[in-house]
Amino acid sequence: MLVCGRQTISVPFLKSMTNNADVPPNIMNMFWDVIESLSQTQLCLVLKFICGRSTLPLRPTSSHAIKVQLNSKDESVADQYLPVAHTCYWTLNIPPYSSFFIMRQKLLYAASHGKAIDLDFEVPRNAPRRTRIEFQEE
Repeated sequence: MLVCGRQTISVPFLKSMTNNADVPPNIMNMFWDVIESLSQTQLCLVLKFICGRSTLPLRPTSSHAIKVQLNSKDESVADQYLPVAHTCYWTLNIPPYSSFFIMRQKLLYAASHGKAIDLDFEVPRNAPRRTRIEFQEE
């Protein structure tokens, strides 16, 4: 558990490690309502989308703070956009969606269909190890 992190995602624990200073309260409340509505499988997908890992660290440090930021899209067209994640910085940029259902749909779509960086990846034990790249002249 120390290496892999917490196997279940606790929403209160997730809230405690999230920074959202610049997001209007109505959008942040909607975000947490969406997060609370998700299954553990969906939470893992969203966490992997934001952080590149599907588990929370056992003992998070300040470098493990998840940042939620408002994407500065015009509110009249915000529902057309997907959220954007920056896994290196554990940052999620969300547009000011008009409803819970649209935010939930867009977040799950992005988490399910977006390219992910998998920090949970393990090299199989029997995989050949390569220490250098050799180039052959033609």
